[in-house]
Order: sequence, then structure tokens, then C-alpha cells
Amino acid sequence: HMIQHLLLIMVVPVLLTWAWPEDSVHTHLSLPLRLPGTHALHRAGPMLGLAAYTAVVVLTHLTGFQQLSGTHRWVRAAELLLYLVAGTAYLAPLVGRSRRLSFPLRIALLALGMGADTLTGVTLMLTSRPLAPVYASIHPGWGPDALRDQQVAGAIMWFGGDLLMMLLMIVVGVRWSRADPDEQGLGTWLEAARRGAL
Repeated sequence: HMIQHLLLIMVVPVLLTWAWPEDSVHTHLSLPLRLPGTHALHRAGPMLGLAAYTAVVVLTHLTGFQQLSGTHRWVRAAELLLYLVAGTAYLAPLVGRSRRLSFPLRIALLALGMGADTLTGVTLMLTSRPLAPVYASIHPGWGPDALRDQQVAGAIMWFGGDLLMMLLMIVVGVRWSRADPDEQGLGTWLEAARRGAL
């Protein structure tokens, strides 16, 4: 279950961003194509994306949301869509081809996103009772009990989420080193502050 969450909120949005059809069409054919919904995702500010990512990760795991998700199919379906949308809103500006954000700012925002994964994972690992008892009733008899399963899920969120974020920071760092000289600066406001100080 937790692996599915990480795939939907981190891996799928990155792959969708890198394979964004409008970028390919616009690059190769010089057409101003806009797919439905992409304009809003591209225009969402990076801080709004970070806030959405943090809220979704923390609130869906550390409240009674998982219990509700386990008892209502429509909540479960909405949860999966929520992970995909929040992950795309957060990661598309950071790992996409947009020139609005400087590379150091992208790396900093990815590092901040690790906080939500760490907080959620550690909390799930240290909690002394199952937060979603519904999973105990559908748990196979050969597996660990509900509390141990929740602790393993917390470890997956903490280590898996942070590992994926670090890999994305490495990718952004490599792209920064290979970018054109006019894109390698610290961004407009950081660059202006640096020049003013010098």
C-alpha cells in the first residue's frame, strides 16, 4: 500500500512530466499546444505545490483518512487521484523543463519535500497503535500484525521517499551542470542579490 502511494505521488508524476506531450510537440513542431489541465499545473507556484504535497502526505497518513479509505471505495479512488495530482503539482515545476525556477531553488524545494516523508514515516514507525484498524481485519494470517505492518510502511515512506527525493536532487544537479551558461545562475532574485553584494 505504501509503495503504491510513493509510486503515485513521486514516480508517476516525474515520468509524466518528462514525457509531457505538449513539450515534445512544442519543441519539435513549434506549435503552441496546451493540453487540458496542464496550464494550471504549470502555473501553480512551487510553494503551493510543496504545500499540497506536504498536506496530502501528512494528512492522509496521520489522521483517520486511511480508516475512511479502507471502508469506502470512492474515498480510496479519490485518494489515488489526489496523490497523482498533488505529486504532479509539486514535482512538475521542479523536474520539468520550465526556466522559471533556478536549479538551486529546485534542489532546495526537493529537500524541503523530504521533511513530509520523514515526519510521516517516523511517526508511523513510532506510533504504538494501528492508525487504521480496518487493515487488521483484511490482513492475511501469514503476515505481520497490523502494528508491525504499519511500522514497516513508515520505514518504506521514510527511507523510500527520502531516497527518491535524493535521486531527483541528483538528476536536477546533473541537469544544472549541463545547462546553458545563461541558465546556470542562481535565479533572477538570487543572482541580483549576489551581484549587488559583489
